[in-house]
Amino acid sequence: MEIKAFIFDFDGVIVDSEHAQFKAIRHMFKRININYSKHDHIMLLGYGLKGIIRFMLDKYRVRYNNKTIKYLIRVKESYYNKLLTKIKFMPGALQLINKAKKKGYKVALASSSLLEEIHNILKPNILKLFDVIISGDMVSKTKPDPEIYELAIMKLSLKPKQCLVFEDSYAGYLAAIQANAYCIVIPNKYIKQKLKDDAMIKSKFKKALYMLNSLNKFRFSMIENRKQKNIFYSNK
Repeated sequence: MEIKAFIFDFDGVIVDSEHAQFKAIRHMFKRININYSKHDHIMLLGYGLKGIIRFMLDKYRVRYNNKTIKYLIRVKESYYNKLLTKIKFMPGALQLINKAKKKGYKVALASSSLLEEIHNILKPNILKLFDVIISGDMVSKTKPDPEIYELAIMKLSLKPKQCLVFEDSYAGYLAAIQANAYCIVIPNKYIKQKLKDDAMIKSKFKKALYMLNSLNKFRFSMIENRKQKNIFYSNK
């Protein structure tokens, strides 16, 4: 089936924000005397802020309700907003989005980040490039649940196999695959640090259409002249 749309994750795919996210989330948990480690962050990448909060509070057996979650989100957002000037675009991201639009593909953003966060980082001239934007506060379940991609696909008025997802995290990859979309993985630095052996990385993402070290390595011929083989790993 012909691919008609590209769906991008946000943190780690479009913008290099993972370190800033880690610092802000760690600051948030310090407010309630919880240590949020690099190990925790790697394990929970892609789960969305609410998912991370629930997991950590359950882990430390902290009683909480919706007010607790809203308070922690405000703490995190306040600190994160101070780091926005340090966030840069990932190599090749804007070029790929612009080229996809020129070639007639629909383009969507599906991120576990809050909509306010996305709007604070992306300027209006970039936001208007997206036909659909789905954020973490628009869905009830976070990645690896496929809801966010299923909603994006529905809003695009397409079938899953007409959509190609770009992801950097394992949770995001699982969400895309469970939504029955194609997925290209650009493993983030945390995954690369944890799985230094390329063979281990490839086996973890065995249903990915391609694996690339950067969006700069993407070529439209990969999908326009795609062969039957489903997995191709390039680390060039």
